Amino acid sequence: MPLLDVQNLFIRIGRGESAIDVVRDISFSVGSGEIVGILGESGCGKSLTAFSVLGLLPQGLSAAGQIKFDGRDLLSLGEQDLCALRGNRIGMIFQEPATALNPVQTVGDQIAEPLRLHTGMGKREARAETLHLLERIHLPNPRAALDVYPHQMSGGQRQRVVIAMALACRPSLLIADEPTTALDTTVQRQILDLLLDLVDETKSGLLLITHDIGVMAEMTERVLVMYGGVIVESGPTEKIITDPAHPYTRALLRAVPQRALGYDTWLESIPGTVPAPSERLRGCLFRSRCSLAGPECEVQPDLIPRGPDRVAACWRLPQVDGSVPA
Repeated sequence: MPLLDVQNLFIRIGRGESAIDVVRDISFSVGSGEIVGILGESGCGKSLTAFSVLGLLPQGLSAAGQIKFDGRDLLSLGEQDLCALRGNRIGMIFQEPATALNPVQTVGDQIAEPLRLHTGMGKREARAETLHLLERIHLPNPRAALDVYPHQMSGGQRQRVVIAMALACRPSLLIADEPTTALDTTVQRQILDLLLDLVDETKSGLLLITHDIGVMAEMTERVLVMYGGVIVESGPTEKIITDPAHPYTRALLRAVPQRALGYDTWLESIPGTVPAPSERLRGCLFRSRCSLAGPECEVQPDLIPRGPDRVAACWRLPQVDGSVPA
C-alpha cells in the first residue's frame, strides 16, 4: 500500500452552476522512500494539488475525490485530526517563506513549536534540537539565528528556516513546493542532499514540486506532468526526459537550458500562456499552443498507456513518436 494515494482528485472554486474545476481527475501515489515530482508551468495546479493533501486550500476552494495517507482518507478528517498530522507525520516546505513564517515570533520559537506540540519536548530540549536543525541546513551563525525574527534574515535564509520547520519532526511524508527557489547554487546543493539523506534515513516519501528540470532529473524517480489542472503525462523520470511522449512535455524540455540535462541545444520558448480556468475550454487545453493540434483535439483525450508505468494524453501520439498516424 502506498504511503500517499490520491485518486480522482477534483479541486473546485465556487458552487453551483458557476463552479469551476481548477484541478480535474488527478490520480497518483507516493510510496515510502520514494521521490515523485510534479512538473509544469505556473498556473497548472501543482501547488493546489499539494495544498489539498494537507487540507490547506485557499478559502472558496474545495476538494473531492480520495486522498489516503497511510490508509486514512484525509478528506474525511476534521480540522483537529488534520492538525495532528500537519508538521508531524506530513511536513510541508512552502514556496513563499515570507508568508509561511510568523513575523512576530523568533525563528527559534517557530521551529521549536512543532517539536513541543507533537513530540512533547520541553523548552530546553526543543531549543537544543532547533539549533541542531539550523546547523544541519547550514544556516550561518545558527546559534544567533535562534533569537532573530524573519524580517532580519535574507530570503534564502528564511527559505532554509522553512525547510528546518518541515524536517523538525522527521515526517513520514514531505511535500516540497519549490524548496530551493531562493537559494544560491551551493546552498541548493546542500539542501537537496539533505532531502535525499532524509528520505534515505527515514524512508519518508517526498513529493517534489519544481520548475527546475535539472533538479527533477536528479532527484525524482517518477514525474507527473501537469497542464491546465490535469495530468498530461506521467512515468519514470528517465523515460520522461529521454523520450517524452506528450507535446507539452517536449516543449518544456526544449524551453530550458539543456546543459542541466547534460547536453546542448537551442533554447526554444512555448508560445502563448496556460489558459485560465475561467475560460472553460473544452478538449485538449494545450491545443492552442501545440503545432500538432488537429480537429480531434477538440475532444479531451484520455491517458493512454505508453509502456510500463507510463501514460500520456494526446490524440497525436503517433506523430509525436515520429511515425505517421494510421
